[in-house]
Amino acid sequence: MASSADQAIVQDVTQSDGSELLASPTFEMAQHTDKVKHKVHIQKKNGRYYFQHPYARLFVAYFVIFCNFLIYAEDPVSHSRANCTIPLVGNDFAFVTYRYPPGGWSVLKVLLWLIAIVVGMLVGKFFFHKLVLNRWMRLSMFGRNSGSWMVMFLATLVSLFIFSFVYNGFLSLGGDTLSLYQVTTYLGLQNDSFMKAAGLGTWMGDFITAWMVTDMMLQDKLYPDWNKRLRKFWKTGYTRIYLFWIVLVITTAVVATGIITNFVKWDTLNRDFVSTNELSRAFLASFILVMDLLIVMQDWEFPHFSGNMDIKLPGVDTASFYFRLPRFLKKENWSVHITGKWFNYGIIMLVIILDLNMWKTRSFIVLSCLASTQVLRDTSTLSWMRMSCNLQTKPLCHTNGDLATLTRPQTKASRQQILT
Repeated sequence: MASSADQAIVQDVTQSDGSELLASPTFEMAQHTDKVKHKVHIQKKNGRYYFQHPYARLFVAYFVIFCNFLIYAEDPVSHSRANCTIPLVGNDFAFVTYRYPPGGWSVLKVLLWLIAIVVGMLVGKFFFHKLVLNRWMRLSMFGRNSGSWMVMFLATLVSLFIFSFVYNGFLSLGGDTLSLYQVTTYLGLQNDSFMKAAGLGTWMGDFITAWMVTDMMLQDKLYPDWNKRLRKFWKTGYTRIYLFWIVLVITTAVVATGIITNFVKWDTLNRDFVSTNELSRAFLASFILVMDLLIVMQDWEFPHFSGNMDIKLPGVDTASFYFRLPRFLKKENWSVHITGKWFNYGIIMLVIILDLNMWKTRSFIVLSCLASTQVLRDTSTLSWMRMSCNLQTKPLCHTNGDLATLTRPQTKASRQQILT
């Protein structure tokens, strides 16, 4: 029993199925003969109360969208025509999708990446998930089979990366003629094309995450005095489902058009009102990573994720996805069950991978600037504006004491001078 200073109010909310739902970040479960009782302790107005408050969660979820758009607009790599190279992800993509050598070497490549996928899934499931996370570390958030698909996905990425070097070893036996088909970090795209795809992917991930946070705030009964009228409207019929698809289609069409066609010219709209350099962009990329982690940490069930909150997925009328395997593949207790919580955090993990690449690029450029105060000669890796005639600009490395930072030209005349 807690002391009188730590006592909390207990609320029991009866669901339509006869169970009683608990309405707060802390859960207690007691097994009965006919139903399961969940006691929810609504915390006092302490630090955790405000940290996990709906307004705080909504601010973080939507502010990270703004930050991603800002770094996309300010990042010179978004306009670069250099080859896009990404460690691990580039190796995996090249290993599976292109650079297939002639003859039987292609069969060997397909065989190796199929084996890599199987090995990655098995190692992720039975070693990392069951043995490391469950038995050794005893993390309740990975209890039973929770989060197994995300662990298997990450393990498969590493497995493909390792097997790509095995494949390169086989190619080295074939002589110099096969050296062109070796797997590298090159993604097969230019930086500007990849950044467009990454921008759209990040938008979709951030939007679904933000909408799911909004949907969760308006569905659940935690913080029961928050926006009662809006919650009542939100739960009326299929309002939440219609709004999700309408907003998703309209906003995605606008965002995709803006990114693909470049009809929004940031330099014209900005007019150097928001002026950044490589150091500030590195801090912004780091801040976005922290915000992604905050979205997970602000969850009411963090860090255990062992509650029984019936929160439906955005855009659908179900709380989870459940797939039955075909009869010839079905074994005892074999099924695919993806809960809304892990579906959401799986998307966040993909967004974090893209943000990590952004952070890596920004940090390495800052370190390069700190190592030298001279002008960087690689005119294709950094450019401030897209030029239809394929002209490349040169980044300037200004020295401020012991700190050298890359900055964008502050005026249109200075930008034109660089092109000459």
